[in-house]
Amino acid sequence: MNGSTWIADHPVGATVQLAGGGWHSILGYRLLESADRDDGLPPSSKTGAYLEEVISTGPPIPRWSF
Repeated sequence: MNGSTWIADHPVGATVQLAGGGWHSILGYRLLESADRDDGLPPSSKTGAYLEEVISTGPPIPRWSF
């Protein structure tokens, strides 16, 4: 839809240990078009929940403490 924007929200991240013993950082989020939410249009083929692995280079660093 013209003038509509894409929204990524509800992010959740975690570092998990899988059965093979390796540690993996993952990020889950929801992706939707504003027209889905605001205009009551049916969801597009890209709307949905996504889970991605976050890969960083360099040595591990400790968790931030605020």
